[in-house]
Amino acid sequence: MFREQLGSLLASLDGDAALALVSADGLVVDSVVRSARGLRIPDLDVLAAELVALSASISENHREFGGEAVHGLSLVTERLNLSLSRVAEGFLLLAATDDESTLGRIRFELRRAPLQLAAILG
Repeated sequence: MFREQLGSLLASLDGDAALALVSADGLVVDSVVRSARGLRIPDLDVLAAELVALSASISENHREFGGEAVHGLSLVTERLNLSLSRVAEGFLLLAATDDESTLGRIRFELRRAPLQLAAILG
């Protein structure tokens, strides 16, 4: 059920990419990967856990200063663009892409994702 919707989202990204639907505690619910050019996507379970923990830590620190919770996080490394975005209560979407996809395109698709996933996430 999730895989079909994730596959549709994945098709809108260029280059090698992976998407993972992640619970608020950092566990991967489902994921899809496309690696036509041979990009080795790191373990999505580890990436999800680390990025969710980082996002939670930033949110907690931000709230201490009167700010709101973090709804998205992007990290650019030498080989990968990583983005984490809240798509529904208790769920986040992790995107890991090579440099073929621009951060703007990734962020645009992650902003559209809640609409596409709403029917199955409630």
